[in-house]
Amino acid sequence: MNCHCCSGKEFEFCCEPLLLGLKNPATPEELMRSRYSAYVLHHIDYIKVTTHTSTQSNYNFESLKDWATQSDWKSLQVFSSSDSEREGVVNFEAGYISSRKVVFHHELSNFIKENGKWFYVDGKILAPTRTVLSNDPCICGSGKKFKKCCSN
Repeated sequence: MNCHCCSGKEFEFCCEPLLLGLKNPATPEELMRSRYSAYVLHHIDYIKVTTHTSTQSNYNFESLKDWATQSDWKSLQVFSSSDSEREGVVNFEAGYISSRKVVFHHELSNFIKENGKWFYVDGKILAPTRTVLSNDPCICGSGKKFKKCCSN
């Protein structure tokens, strides 16, 4: 099975070992991709433990679980990723359907490395990079038109 994070890798060799705690993400991008997979799988405990303790109180993890559960996750695109010894930034867009509406969550995320592990700190939501029209290719990557695929 292809990984939910749209890396093109098999799930068992990509995000699964991270979600199971068998391996730590090596980069902020790996962490961000695994967090996306956690949202797809409604694995909110992983979201919590990979959020830096300095910002965990800013999040209502029950609400995040509801959001993840009520969303039909379709795509992830990483525009850029950079990191230094201790800090990292990932610019990404997650596409999902909620209440029959296509939503693009475009975020510039900040990460910090502490005790050899990467953590999500916070992010700035950016304007959507695109909208989906009925005759556009579907956001799930099926090759079908959106109106014949995920808009149903």
